[in-house]
Amino acid sequence: MGILGDWQRGPVIGRGASATVSIATDRVTGDVLAVKSVGIALAGVLLREQSVLSALSSPYVVSCVGSGVSAASDGSGYELFLELAAQGGSLADEIRRCGGRCEGP
Repeated sequence: MGILGDWQRGPVIGRGASATVSIATDRVTGDVLAVKSVGIALAGVLLREQSVLSALSSPYVVSCVGSGVSAASDGSGYELFLELAAQGGSLADEIRRCGGRCEGP
């Protein structure tokens, strides 16, 4: 799985323990997706995630659509491009909206 071609980073939509997630737009196709980014020293975290996601095929799990190393003004980073899940917050936000529980499929 190679790096996505020509893309543009949009606003940050989340931050975790090791990565930042932003909206990304493919400049060629106009597709909107998520890009998870870490400094190059933490690339192993996203490489493991990519390995797991690439082995799964489920309508309930976002797909990995590409990855690669990027150069930024503050150093190199590793990017993992993911299918963009429905916008509206995190799973925890959804559970709160549903009164503390979510319905199963």
